[in-house]
Amino acid sequence: MLCLVFSGCAVYAGLTFDQLYGKPAPQPRLANALSPQAQYYLTEVKPLLENRCVVCHACYDAPCQLKLSSAEGIDRGANKTKVYEGTRLLAANTTRMFIDAQTTEQWRNMGFNAVLNEREQSPEANTQAGVMARLLQLKQSHPLPDQTVLDHDKWDFSLDRDQQCPTIEEMGQYEQNYPEWGMPYGLPQISDAENTTLMNWLSAGAHMASVPAPDAVTWQTSTNGKRS
Repeated sequence: MLCLVFSGCAVYAGLTFDQLYGKPAPQPRLANALSPQAQYYLTEVKPLLENRCVVCHACYDAPCQLKLSSAEGIDRGANKTKVYEGTRLLAANTTRMFIDAQTTEQWRNMGFNAVLNEREQSPEANTQAGVMARLLQLKQSHPLPDQTVLDHDKWDFSLDRDQQCPTIEEMGQYEQNYPEWGMPYGLPQISDAENTTLMNWLSAGAHMASVPAPDAVTWQTSTNGKRS
């Protein structure tokens, strides 16, 4: 039933999400570092994202500007504007993490869309009204075709390729138009165990813990060896 509801146009889907789960608003995601929620993120979720996702979603010009390498980047979400655009005539506003905005609300005002559910915090809403959850479910339903080389007419990995970057209101149409473009895009689906880990985390509200950057001494020690 939900699939039928969400397959309409973006405006209708947006109204439906609001009616079902309320108006969107940034949610408190960062948990106490010693809490079970934070520890689950740090020990189970973050290593999985680093192993399967940040190969694409870590750089400044990551697809859809979605950075999955930090809690703040995940909560910031995605933006349809390309960081580097060869045909751009005017300078674009920079979107540097921890510099150009400090809060999720500020990023929303700069055109970033949530990939986590920001409406009612319930297991149903967190999995049905969150882009990340829907993309994971899409990939599980439509794994890569069984062929060695992907069809270049359907799969584009070029740096200047068109990017869809769907909002949650656009996910129904995206799922119809690009059923094989779930997450991770153009790569084998994650294992059932990995998918369960991520979906359990998303269903519970995607709580995270911020990992502070190391100071200069710690960084030098870790990269150059123990100081004498």
